[in-house]
Amino acid sequence: MQKTLKYLPHSVVMMVLATAMPNTGFAKTPLQEVLQYALKQDPRLLEAKAEQDAATQNRKASEALHYPTVAVTSSHMLGQHHRYESDYDRETDAGLRGKLNLYSWGGIEASIDRDKKKERSAYYKFFETRETLGSEIANLYVAAIYYKESLEVAKRNLERHKKFMDNLRVVSTYDTGRLSEFSQAESRYLQAQSSIVDLERSLQTTLSRLNLYFNKRLTVNDLIDPFKDKKAEDFFKTFNEGPKDNVHPSMLAQQAELDSAIADIDVTDATTKPQINLEGLATRYDRNAQVTLSWDLFNRPAHYNTENAKAKVYSAQARLQQIKRDITERYETAKINMLQSQNQANISQRHVTVQTKVANDYAEQFTVSRRTLLEVLDAYADLSRTETTYVNARHEFRTSTLEFLLAQAKIARWAGLPENL
Repeated sequence: MQKTLKYLPHSVVMMVLATAMPNTGFAKTPLQEVLQYALKQDPRLLEAKAEQDAATQNRKASEALHYPTVAVTSSHMLGQHHRYESDYDRETDAGLRGKLNLYSWGGIEASIDRDKKKERSAYYKFFETRETLGSEIANLYVAAIYYKESLEVAKRNLERHKKFMDNLRVVSTYDTGRLSEFSQAESRYLQAQSSIVDLERSLQTTLSRLNLYFNKRLTVNDLIDPFKDKKAEDFFKTFNEGPKDNVHPSMLAQQAELDSAIADIDVTDATTKPQINLEGLATRYDRNAQVTLSWDLFNRPAHYNTENAKAKVYSAQARLQQIKRDITERYETAKINMLQSQNQANISQRHVTVQTKVANDYAEQFTVSRRTLLEVLDAYADLSRTETTYVNARHEFRTSTLEFLLAQAKIARWAGLPENL
């Protein structure tokens, strides 16, 4: 083979070697790339955008109440009695009827103001939906990483048990008294296999859900830790504004809902006030214009509508306070969990190094009967638990970081998308 390669051009030799060598490098798909695609194409965002457009049309409809309405009218007489004979000629008549509001006690202006607030709420709801969707997708992504890392831990544990069982077979050929210990080791081996099956199922399920949000099929090799080599302090420096009333879309949307509920009280109250309209009618036989006054002296439903609008104000106020409290709690809890999980990961990482040496020493000492089988298996179990603790701590750090970003509505910004608020 070496003689053959000697006479080949250098470029061809490199091509052959590159083909023969295993491909250990994979093109990763960062979480930011997934979010940048999903947060522009997802149906939930399209729905939120449509709701925003619908709110705009409602506002325009309220503004149009200042314009006159014109209708075509037509009537055909079925029965009639008149004093003069000439009036009997008017069996069928057609024409135009117009109506223009002159004064509505502020009802139209209140409707416009209410719908403007609802339009503003729908605008912020779009960005609230984007942040919530981004959080869901990001949590699926980091969950897939968690199952991937847990699977790696389980496979290492399985490999240790397999290697130990192979050594145990060799030892038992010289010491037949140890054949009974083989069943105990095999039981732990099968337990490790069962864990792998469960983790593989969870990993594939999570990837299947994640792939619904991206334009290509993601595999395990595409995943990369979005917060690798990042510390909690780094995020505290970059994203430490905290949840603000005038920035967070959830708070802004609910505040707009509260304002629209307050304006709705004026709308319902105006229905109990006089309405002054200019009305006109033009047919083949008649022409008239008149100013009309309409005032409901008794309108019980209007009273209940006003009380209903007031109750909605109290509900919106309570909801706003609840949102503020939940977001603040999420923000503070996320900061604590980020620091604690970061410390736990650092400790567990050192613990893994020590426990690996302990497990290897116990396995070697078992071959010379200085350690029992149970001690070796327990050492392997401790090592697996320590590795799992590290994986859990890293997963907790990732999820807490996402909660930290979500509490400030910064997931889209972290992914490289404009905030547009």
